[in-house]
Amino acid sequence: MGLKILHIWMSADVAVTMSKELKKRGHDVRILISENADPFGWREAAPELVHTTKTDLGLFLKVIRKIFFFRPDIVHIHGMLNIVKWVRYVYKKIPIVMHFHGTDIREVWDVRMPDLLKLNIGAYVVASEDLLRGAPKDNVYFIANPVDEDLFTRTVEGNNNKALFISINEIQGLAEERARKYAKDKLNMELEVLDRTTSSIPYIGLKDYLQQFAAYLDFKIDGMFGGSKEEVYEDRENPYVTCLSLTAYQALALGIIAVDYNDEVHTELPVERTPAHAVDILEKIYYDVLKNK
Repeated sequence: MGLKILHIWMSADVAVTMSKELKKRGHDVRILISENADPFGWREAAPELVHTTKTDLGLFLKVIRKIFFFRPDIVHIHGMLNIVKWVRYVYKKIPIVMHFHGTDIREVWDVRMPDLLKLNIGAYVVASEDLLRGAPKDNVYFIANPVDEDLFTRTVEGNNNKALFISINEIQGLAEERARKYAKDKLNMELEVLDRTTSSIPYIGLKDYLQQFAAYLDFKIDGMFGGSKEEVYEDRENPYVTCLSLTAYQALALGIIAVDYNDEVHTELPVERTPAHAVDILEKIYYDVLKNK
């Protein structure tokens, strides 16, 4: 018999991807989100599962109401400690899984733990391995963000002589320069640059956009650890992100090659980035939490 699972999230499309796979396996899944926190329209990938509110305050209130009427076995909360506190204030014993995605926990486990320990959280999930640094030894699990393979499946042929680079903030200048040189010298391709600070693509439209290209150049400056461009370059030994982004994995799912900053060319979606792999781990976490509650 399947579980009743309530996902609550702010800005993580992973909640939709995981929930779709959980539903395929017979679980009853609902997702709650504030529309303010869905700038790319992730909810449109599974509108039958997602319930929205107009405001963040409305989300807090709807969470309490949804738990009362839905009676979930597990509440899976993505990165919002305030909502965990709200849930725990009203529902003292309901099992909670807390899912961290980045700056909400990176390098601050020691700061967060006093509050977290008071909330009787059954398990913690992190979206990248670096988030394990400083984490407790028990009940903390890494699950790589999976790619929605239902959505990111190729449907048209693209341009075999065109590469894409996406700029995600104002300090991407060196990465863009490097992408232009790589596209010209190594791939002999024209490069298109999308500036996401001025142009956004809806999540469900991203597939059609990516399919226009033969290569995705995943060169990024790591702007999370500094302010100005000079500060980033001066303070960090290597200011470049060398791992692949989720967008790069989505490109791989579409049969597009992805190139990381180390010039390594990737051609296939790794199994650990599939929804099936992610939910295999997630189901085990859920059942362990229920067993130990």
